[in-house]
This record gives sequence, C-alpha cells and structure tokens, in this order.
Amino acid sequence: MASSYIRRHPMLCKAVLPGTLAIACGDVLCQQLEGKKEICKERTARMALTGAVLVTPLSFYLGSKIDRVVPKVDTAAATLAKSGLNAACSVIFIIGSFCGNNLLQGRGLDVLRAQLRERLLPTYAAGLAYWSGANLLLFSGLVPQTVPATVVFSIVWNVKMSSALNKKTPEAEAALAREKASLGRRGWGGVQALGPVQQEMNRSSRKNQQANPSSCGLH
Repeated sequence: MASSYIRRHPMLCKAVLPGTLAIACGDVLCQQLEGKKEICKERTARMALTGAVLVTPLSFYLGSKIDRVVPKVDTAAATLAKSGLNAACSVIFIIGSFCGNNLLQGRGLDVLRAQLRERLLPTYAAGLAYWSGANLLLFSGLVPQTVPATVVFSIVWNVKMSSALNKKTPEAEAALAREKASLGRRGWGGVQALGPVQQEMNRSSRKNQQANPSSCGLH
C-alpha cells in the first residue's frame, strides 16, 4: 500500500514531505544554536511553507531533469558531472528561499536586493563546499542514496540556510527601515498604509458615489 502510494505521488513522498521536514528541523536547530529561549514558530512556519510550496517542488523537478541527463553514476566522470549540475542549480534554490521568506514577511524588493547583495555569494559558496562533498558521498555509493540519508544532509544544510535567511545585516536592515518609513508616510496621520485590495475598494466606492450622488449623505 505504502509503496503504491509513493509510486503514484513521487514528488510529495520523495521531495515535499521529507524536504519540508528537513527545512523545519534545520531552522529549529539553528534557533537553538543562536541561543533563543523560545523557538519562533512563525519563523519556522515561514521556512517550512517556502520549502513546501517553492523549494522542494523545484528541487524535484530539476533533479528529475538532471537524472535524465546523467542517468547513471557508475563512473567517476558521471559522479562529478551530476555533482556539478546539482551545484549549478543550487543557486536557484537559495534565491527562491530568500524570495519566499521575504514575501511571507511582506517585505519589498529593496530589502530582497539588499539581502542578496550581502548574503547570496557567501551562502552559495558554503553550499558549494557542503553539497559537493555530500553529493560525492551519495552518488558514489559511499553513503546509501536513500531518502533518510538525504534528509540528514538537508537538515545540516538548513541550519546554515536558516541563519543566512534570518541574519540581520547593515544593508538589509537599512533597506527595511526605509521601507517602514515609506509605509509610515503613506499612512499619514498615524493611519496604517492601505493594502492594494482596500485601496481598490475605496476607489470603486468613490466612483459609485460620483455616479450616484444621491445615494450618499443626508436625504
């Protein structure tokens, strides 16, 4: 029964569920290493949601394409080729993680650009070093290429990924402060800035009032 379900839902069983678990566990471990007295559940939920919706499905899709390009890793050249292709794709997952994490916090493009300028290259370099070694172990057969083994490697990596996503750095913090100040000015007089949906509703209401002036005010 279980094997039949896995065959029918390979992305869910082999990528989304184990990948999301690894991301959540990595974030919890990261927060503990940071010395937090209480785990920030909202932060872990953001990490997990980004993983479930964006990172793990994309990883499964690109991984399937790589498997077609390098179907067998029975030689040293094939092992290196597959490891290299995975390394080349890893930057996509890192950028996707930054995008998802910022989107779920309601942050704008200026903050995202600042974060990527400060953190993308160091994070990518760390990922190249870590996953090059991990993939060589997995693809060469020195470590069984199973879902549990991949999850363990992913948990360790996501400790680093969580730190990179949630680290406060000068340029990103300055961009965030400017964004908050801009929202404060738009919410003039202490009123919060209206979201796009509410703004559209207000515009529609004003148009209706102009078209039907007798429908508002005292009669």
